[in-house]
Amino acid sequence: TSSVSPSFITQEVSPVNDAPFSNYPSLTVSVLQDQTFTLPLPSDLFTDVDDTQILLSLRNPGGTSSPSWIQFDPVNRVVTGTPRNNNIGQTLVNVVGTDPQGLFGIAPLVITV
Repeated sequence: TSSVSPSFITQEVSPVNDAPFSNYPSLTVSVLQDQTFTLPLPSDLFTDVDDTQILLSLRNPGGTSSPSWIQFDPVNRVVTGTPRNNNIGQTLVNVVGTDPQGLFGIAPLVITV
């Protein structure tokens, strides 16, 4: 007769804050010169496995403020603007999602005028 006794392994898991990530590889919009555009951002633009609160902001790729002709309402998640003649071409800005601990994810937004 043989007998088997159970063994236990204890594993301690320390919580680690994960950064938010974009559910969209990039966002693109084409707009007309001298006409105001409105771009609502998707409600599921960012996911964070740790937090449901993600603060949104709009920045240039270098981290500076977005161009003056582009406005962002983070509460309503809406990008608006009125491009002028000198804005013709592509403008890249980043929608940044930041969690309460300061970690962030980026969703590139390409605006073509």
